[in-house]
Amino acid sequence: MGDGVALARLGGLEGNAPPQHVSHRRFLSASDLASDSGDVDVAIVGGGIIGLFAALTLSRRGFSVALFEKGRLGGEQSTRCWGWCREFGRDVREQPLAAKAMRMWRDAGDAGAQRPFNESGIVYLARTDDQAERYTAYLDRYAPPSDLARALSKAELAELLPDLKEDWAFALYMPGDGRADPDLAVAHAASAAAQADARIYTHCAVHGFETKAGRVSAIVTEHGRVGCQSLIVAAGAWSSLFCRDHGVTLPLIKVISSVLATEPLAAAPRTSVFGDGFSFGRQRDGGYLVGHGGAAELPLGPDLVRFGSHFIRGLRQEWGFVKSYVRPRFSGLAASDWRDIALRWMGGIGPYERRRVLNPPLAPESMSAALERLQRAFPMFDSVRIKQRWAGVMDITPDALPVMSAVPQRAGLVIGAGFSGHGFGLAPAAGEALADLATARESDIDLTPFRLSRFFDGSRPLPGLRF
Repeated sequence: MGDGVALARLGGLEGNAPPQHVSHRRFLSASDLASDSGDVDVAIVGGGIIGLFAALTLSRRGFSVALFEKGRLGGEQSTRCWGWCREFGRDVREQPLAAKAMRMWRDAGDAGAQRPFNESGIVYLARTDDQAERYTAYLDRYAPPSDLARALSKAELAELLPDLKEDWAFALYMPGDGRADPDLAVAHAASAAAQADARIYTHCAVHGFETKAGRVSAIVTEHGRVGCQSLIVAAGAWSSLFCRDHGVTLPLIKVISSVLATEPLAAAPRTSVFGDGFSFGRQRDGGYLVGHGGAAELPLGPDLVRFGSHFIRGLRQEWGFVKSYVRPRFSGLAASDWRDIALRWMGGIGPYERRRVLNPPLAPESMSAALERLQRAFPMFDSVRIKQRWAGVMDITPDALPVMSAVPQRAGLVIGAGFSGHGFGLAPAAGEALADLATARESDIDLTPFRLSRFFDGSRPLPGLRF
């Protein structure tokens, strides 16, 4: 299929339609805040999947929790991502967190309930020797057990993916990894947290927090004040702006990635696949979530100007990868970020109310290329109909590792952000780690690599070996 045909098929769709939220449970609205009384032990800013898992953990441990989302739960990257949950292919510093998260994903859900996670396995295909070397270098360095990851022979690959065409230099298979449908996972986490007595408010922006004797004492929302002893900031791409308003520097930049969802396709692979310029994973309705996997947009916004120096060393180390993957652009998202800066000086409606949900413009050219490459590799996708398409915003740190950290100069403040495209798969364990930090509980995961101070204490962190 040529580029023009693929683009025409994409062009007929409603632009950037976000995935449907499947939860029908009624959560608290902003108007409910006035009738609620009492402070809480922990407040959480951000109703994405990591904030929801933190709320669930805290509530189950007996702490009182209030979570605040300026828009709708999971309305940004949490339901706009691929939904991949994987233990293998992680940076060595992130791997213990990923291993714990995978155990939690497999255990998620009550007996008989629709489980969000599907242990479908993931196959990574390498077309070139350079791509193959990236995978084999990881295998050689970490020497995982064969049941965790193994190279596939051509015969094994043909048996696992019988409809795969073209010649591939190498294939890596992780049978225990898989994916979860993001909207279902968010709905499960939100419902479980609410059932455990977490107070969850939607359409209620948090403007900031107050301190007393140097410690967080309350949050200030657009509809009132709530006292708290600790505050978790898990606001994704908004986290840096929120922290900046309180004198805390959190170096993050935004990157936009586009995806599309197809109608159900009979007799198609159940295994998730990462190929050369395409990726796909089967959804619970039999359709597929398709991504490019080799292209993302870098908005030329104020974050890039402010934090560019933090990224220079990492860019030098990974320049070959970055220049092929990232497309710098002055997009609508960048324009909105610059406009927010100007409007802040003029007063009026703040950025959190002005943009309840980040809905960045998608990149139809990258999705057209992904669809064309997918159809060459798997001709069964030639006639597939596209149901939805959308884009999401990833919050990226200089070393592509998350910040999960208390902030010593703001006692009671905990940051969980900068997951760099890995947050969904890590969410159950990351939420638990943030709950540990917020309640001074010792974590069973070494969180030292994720401390905020690594960007300022002379550590000079760099991206590690991963794929």
